[in-house]
Formats: sequence, structure tokens, C-alpha cells
Amino acid sequence: MILINLIEQKKKQVKKIGFSFSALLVSTILIEIVAFSGLYFYQRSVMSSLNTRRIGLQKVALLVSHLKKEKIAVNRKITAIESLQDIKYDDLYFMNRFGQSLPPDVWITTLTKKKRTTVLGKAFSYSAVAKYMVSLSKIGKFKNVAFSGNGLFKSGGSAQNPIVSFKIGFK
Repeated sequence: MILINLIEQKKKQVKKIGFSFSALLVSTILIEIVAFSGLYFYQRSVMSSLNTRRIGLQKVALLVSHLKKEKIAVNRKITAIESLQDIKYDDLYFMNRFGQSLPPDVWITTLTKKKRTTVLGKAFSYSAVAKYMVSLSKIGKFKNVAFSGNGLFKSGGSAQNPIVSFKIGFK
């Protein structure tokens, strides 16, 4: 059975919706704490990855520094080898050109190569020594070809077939 009360009417209660200031303040503070906590942990993870990367880059920088030092040492060795090759080539060039300029009736007894090259030798005639000096002068590598010391003198042989000694210097 259903009872209906027709006499008395119940008044509907209307609830007031309102916020208290303290509840609003607490919720705002909680939201900010959660947001700042998240930001803090995000920044820590970013800083941690950046620190790891910085350490890796320091290792690379140390390796690059070490390799630069090795490069300098290798470049010094290359320079030394190249200078030795140049000396070897210069000496080979010198001997080749020197031998090509030597006439058949001239022979060398002493060859000294320092700042200035000195050649002591003998020949069967004065003209052979003159030809030798001219051929040395024509070679671009030999400069200032001239007699040095005693220069040119007869050292033996006969009047018709003299043996001439000479001392020539050049750079």
C-alpha cells in the first residue's frame, strides 16, 4: 500500500553552493605544490642527462687534446723525414750534376761540401780546367764558381803534357 500525504507539503531544500576562501586557498596551494614538484623532478632529470652529456664531452675534449699533441709529434716526424729526403735528393742532384759537368781529362781528388763546396782536382791541361769551371757555372745549382786558395798551378808532367792541379770553390 502506498500512502500519500496530501496535507502537508514539504518544502524543497535548496542548498547554497558556495566556496569558502580557505578551501580555495588550500586547493590552489596543493595544485601549485604538485606542479612545482613535477617541474622540479623534470628539471632534475634534464640536469642529470645534461651532466652525463657534459662528462662525455669532457672525455672527448681530453681525447682531442691528446690527439692534437700526437698530431704535433707526428708532424715533427714528418718534417724531419721530409728534410732528410730533401737532403738526400739535394745530394743526389748535386752528385749527378757534378758528375755530368766533369770533362774526361779532369779528375777530382777531394770534394768537401759545407757552406761552400770546395773541389780539389787535377787535369791534363789548363783549358780542361777552364771547360770544367764553365760547365759548373752553367748548372743553375752551383753559384759563384771561382778558384780558391792556390787556385791553379802546374803540379807535374812534361812541358807538352802538363798535369795541372786546381782548387775551385762554389756555393
